[in-house]
Amino acid sequence: RSELKIAVMSTSLPTPAQCVRVHVAAAASGRKRALCKDSSWAGERAPLEAEKNQDADEILLADESGEGLLEGLVTNLFVIDHEGVLITAKEHVLEGHMRALVIHTWQAQGGRVSYTTPTLSEASSWKAAFLTSAVRLPQPISEICWPHVAGAPSHKFSDFAPVLEFQSLVQQALDE
Repeated sequence: RSELKIAVMSTSLPTPAQCVRVHVAAAASGRKRALCKDSSWAGERAPLEAEKNQDADEILLADESGEGLLEGLVTNLFVIDHEGVLITAKEHVLEGHMRALVIHTWQAQGGRVSYTTPTLSEASSWKAAFLTSAVRLPQPISEICWPHVAGAPSHKFSDFAPVLEFQSLVQQALDE
């Protein structure tokens, strides 16, 4: 007869930096089971975590073409284009609570949402980009780097105001 043991660990979350810098993973094609939290994902993402260095706060998963951006290893990705449309991938991403709240809050403010995969070729039309997770309000991205695409410049963002303003709206929605 064996005993069932349950261990629980808790720790304070660090205060995140105001902005994050991300790298796009070279050989990733999204998760195998993106629609649910899967314990095997922790092991599957280990080689990608190793790609993270002091220059990157998160790794974004690319689609099969290597140009489309799906999500981060532990985050959802959103892009705001110059027309104010919120762009986020619909397939091959974890549709968590915070992602749903972000989309709902954006639409409640009269914003449009496009469920299309943001791509490298569209980067010049992006006004801002941000990440979220179960424990992260919208956090602006300062730079997206494609280190595996020869000649691909990084895309830098300098106007964080739209994301920071939206961040306070998401916080209000959480508080309600």
